[in-house]
Amino acid sequence: MATFLLTWNPMKWVWDTLDDDLETYRTQGLWSTSWSCGRRKAIQAGDRVFLLKQGPQHPRGVFASGTVKSGANVGRHFSDPQKTALYVEVDFDVLLDPRSDVFPRERLDETPLSSVNWSTQSAGILIPDDVAAVLEEVWVDHVRRFGLNPVNPEYETGKTVTAYVEGRKQTVAITRLERSASARKACIDAKGTRCTVCDFDFGERYGSIGQGFIHVHHQDPLSETQGARQTDPIEDLVPVCPNCHAMLHCSNPPLTVSELRRQFRL
Repeated sequence: MATFLLTWNPMKWVWDTLDDDLETYRTQGLWSTSWSCGRRKAIQAGDRVFLLKQGPQHPRGVFASGTVKSGANVGRHFSDPQKTALYVEVDFDVLLDPRSDVFPRERLDETPLSSVNWSTQSAGILIPDDVAAVLEEVWVDHVRRFGLNPVNPEYETGKTVTAYVEGRKQTVAITRLERSASARKACIDAKGTRCTVCDFDFGERYGSIGQGFIHVHHQDPLSETQGARQTDPIEDLVPVCPNCHAMLHCSNPPLTVSELRRQFRL
């Protein structure tokens, strides 16, 4: 998997559908579109891309990330109908508001990210693997400020995600709701074991005994289920530490991850 930089300059192309596209992402957790990749023909399905806002309008910086669905194809140029341009189809797993929520352009000039020419006027530049690895780390830290927990880009994408049946009632001493261990594992495989809310990692703090420990929170409470239901481990579940899990459930209905993050104090 290679990593590439795509760009958007508001002075060259007016994004008329931006608010609608942001709403699509907020409600569906994914935004799919085609985007110009400059002259880069080598971008392939499965490659990673970051979207950078350029131009004189502030703020400038990275505001989206995604995975390429298909290689470069020729289409009508986005600003000149008499010309053509190369485009790639992208599933964006993160789309922040470029008018306010960007990862700042200034931070891209700090070592070790500074080895890339972020001021390039050409989309589709290749980001070296070592820089891409650092960018992924700082990007995840940035987007978590907005209550997001992006799927690990190394998690296999493009495969069929199993929706697990949970909530079936079993008669024991009391009536309890089944919870799928497979759904929990699939969530952790995709999103890791770092708390979505407070960023705490048990392995980092406690060493080997804490490695892999985390709670998994149902964003749509399982307790409200009337019978068995389908659970998508990517869309429905998020990893959280026990403290944050308790805080999410301190009200009825539970707080959302975004609401709790807004109340979290460092």
